[in-house]
Amino acid sequence: MKTKNITKCIIPMLSSIFIFTITIIANGNNIEISKQIKDYIESYRISEKRPEIKITNEQLKEADPNKILEVLLPYENDSEEFVRRVTHRTLVRIANFHPDNKKVRQEVVMRLTESGFNKTDNEATGLLMEFNSRDFNQQSKYLIRKALDEAKIQKDTSPSFIRLCGIADMKEELPLLKELLIDEKNYEGGIGINKSKLNWINWISSTGWNARLARSRMGVKEDIIKCLELAESIEDPDERVLRILPAIGYIRQPEAIEYLKKYLESNKRLPSETPNTKGSLYALRALHILAACLKNFPVEQKESRGYTQEELDLCRKWMSEQKEWQIIR
Repeated sequence: MKTKNITKCIIPMLSSIFIFTITIIANGNNIEISKQIKDYIESYRISEKRPEIKITNEQLKEADPNKILEVLLPYENDSEEFVRRVTHRTLVRIANFHPDNKKVRQEVVMRLTESGFNKTDNEATGLLMEFNSRDFNQQSKYLIRKALDEAKIQKDTSPSFIRLCGIADMKEELPLLKELLIDEKNYEGGIGINKSKLNWINWISSTGWNARLARSRMGVKEDIIKCLELAESIEDPDERVLRILPAIGYIRQPEAIEYLKKYLESNKRLPSETPNTKGSLYALRALHILAACLKNFPVEQKESRGYTQEELDLCRKWMSEQKEWQIIR
């Protein structure tokens, strides 16, 4: 009986010691990575002979994301541009390593949205294009709405914030976006040369085109159809692939996926950038975009030139077998 009682006492004691030990190790690791991240970011203040400090993916994966977010907070609106940029990119890395942690991802998006709204770093808004609708909480949406309202008053609506409106699925803004639409084919804004021939160069950077894209992403059929028609209206197919395909990928609707699929099946090439080499296949550009758009896509997204012929063949086969697109929005 005494042995049983001793065992009953020892087992909980050992469990407590084990948990306490693990906690100490975890805290020690977090302190170490926190210091390393501070050193890493601070190194970007040095313009010459910057020390080589790296933060590996494994380190970020294993660290407590909340601790890292706490460390990064003071640097997000730093006066040094490079410090801000590396901070924002580290925020995105943290979010990407925790795809199912809604709280972490929404915190990252809110901070990037705030930085973009404050215009401390225009890159922050660009980084937000990598996120999906569930990553935007009410505070993030409020900041986007505020930016849109102010920009409308100043007649200087930022295309970046317009696209974020579509990504965040802010359907309540559809009426405002409709007010911003333009007649792209007859648009003469911008500073393009020979507007009658290069009209599309002006409208692809216009507020109206971006408003149409945002409405398309939120499922407005007439705008989806119009976007695809405008894409086809660009006579030079090389320019279409380079300048318009990414915008079509942004739409994330079945019609847009079908449009991209046509280019995935193409064997045409872009002009070569260097002598005695072949230009990149249209198909690889389409593959690169589709990899970010579809669930269960057979290859991970990487640089468009980094895909092999075997990966291209695999993706073509996979796309041909799909009955319904599972689109990431």
